[in-house]
Amino acid sequence: MGWRWKLSLILFIKYGGNMKLINSLSDLFDVVINSVGNEWVYANRDAWAKCPEGCVFYVIPESEIDDMPDDEVYESEGGSCLPINLQHLDLWPWMEISNLQGVIENLRMMNREVFDVDMFIKGINYYRENDDFMEPA
Repeated sequence: MGWRWKLSLILFIKYGGNMKLINSLSDLFDVVINSVGNEWVYANRDAWAKCPEGCVFYVIPESEIDDMPDDEVYESEGGSCLPINLQHLDLWPWMEISNLQGVIENLRMMNREVFDVDMFIKGINYYRENDDFMEPA
């Protein structure tokens, strides 16, 4: 049993399944297109920079953090309050679900209907660097 699966199980048991551990970009894509709320996606920035395909993502509803006892929460370097059992992961607020939905919609308008991991990464990086969506090439 891998560490990601174990952590996912711990989060589900401890917090009722409202926090999501996302192990791949295709899973992130699926979570984003099926989301109705706008939560932050957290990730380790160094892991994203080194290998986006291997990055792990977390969706942690703010309401869940608010309901946690103070001794189970820490404030990250990025200023977010997160579960203390994730502190060793060096998570930062990475992108909001609504911005990722915009990246996906923008890629679709560029006639990229099928999930393409390279274009998804390129669209995300463009948005994160420019606070804007890519223009059609």
